[in-house]
Amino acid sequence: MNRYLPVVLIILVLGCDSADDRVEPTLEARTVLTSSTLASSSSAPAVKTKGSDTFITPSNVAGEAVSLLFAIAGVPDEGVVIFGDGRPDIAPANATTFAFDFQLAFPIVSTPSWDTSRPGGQSEHMALIFAHVDVDFEVNNQVHAARIALVSNNGMQRGDKLMDVGSGYQWFDLNTGAFTSTRPANPARIAEVESFFDSIRPNMVFFPFNAFMTNPPLSLLTVDLLPASGLDILLDFDVNDMLALEGVASTTGMTTADIIQTLTLSQAIGGFGNSGIEVDATATILP
Repeated sequence: MNRYLPVVLIILVLGCDSADDRVEPTLEARTVLTSSTLASSSSAPAVKTKGSDTFITPSNVAGEAVSLLFAIAGVPDEGVVIFGDGRPDIAPANATTFAFDFQLAFPIVSTPSWDTSRPGGQSEHMALIFAHVDVDFEVNNQVHAARIALVSNNGMQRGDKLMDVGSGYQWFDLNTGAFTSTRPANPARIAEVESFFDSIRPNMVFFPFNAFMTNPPLSLLTVDLLPASGLDILLDFDVNDMLALEGVASTTGMTTADIIQTLTLSQAIGGFGNSGIEVDATATILP
């Protein structure tokens, strides 16, 4: 699926031109994040080659989330924050995070936030703001677990990729060719994540994911949300081909060192319009 946003991350200011534009709604959101396409529960092949790259469906995706929001279609800078920081474009690197695990599918309970002076509308895609993601995957019948930093904090720099080598997550030192528990001067990292910069949102320090909806758009009208008591939200993410081994046409003979050096996010090489992530989203407005 090739879809391109006219402006990268147009939704991230969320209609928040000033704090006075926002009032705190009283409804509560119970959001469940899960995925029915994890390799362990899907009939789709976990590893497949496309051209010069190999794409991987993880067996699990977990980590720490900062914000999750529904963008309002056709309206730049407007959206509904389901949980987390109401201004992810200016959220600091040490912003509060929420643990998530797609396999466990546990709920995150929070208070949604949006510019209630605006009418809202239809949402066709989401922005996912994570501090880091932990991905379990398999290559050549060998199970691996990698951590990818999407912001610089907790000793990691944005773009760093670490591998669980049995004694915890470690960096791979490109100078020595060895794993190390201390961040080296030249670690394996994803260049597109490391160098991410949004000229429209120059204060944004998180590398965001973009997820288009596979089902009809959600109606998120302010007139319906303001009197509501709550939202029941189920987000079933399609993570087929979320990961890639860049420049790898065959995985035969690959070592853990080879994998960590070539591992990347599909969004990093495909762009925000082709992130490798889609979502089946349902939101039930409770009276």
